[in-house]
Amino acid sequence: MDDVFDVASTQGRIGKPVGNDIREGDITLPMLRAMAVCPASECAELRAVVGQTPVTDEGVARALDIIRGSDAIDYALDKAAEFVALAKEQVAHFEPCPAREMLELIADYVVSREK
Repeated sequence: MDDVFDVASTQGRIGKPVGNDIREGDITLPMLRAMAVCPASECAELRAVVGQTPVTDEGVARALDIIRGSDAIDYALDKAAEFVALAKEQVAHFEPCPAREMLELIADYVVSREK
């Protein structure tokens, strides 16, 4: 979810600069997805931005435009929901108890939080 917030939110909303993962050269699921589905020219632009040292503000802005223009954010959100469902399946085998309920609540919180 942090990877999604980094490309989908605004600085005021998450309390840190948007595109920070891009600036740091971190390859995240949204970026990988955008590279997989975008036209070759945009994929090349993303690769070039990641290869910059340091990454310019213009590079970050362009990378965010490309990622946001693809299905990368929805894809990453869907993957997060899939992982939460798998995690909840794993604890479903335990007897109902406060610890199991807390684990399920934490899993739900991960995908529903705002920042």
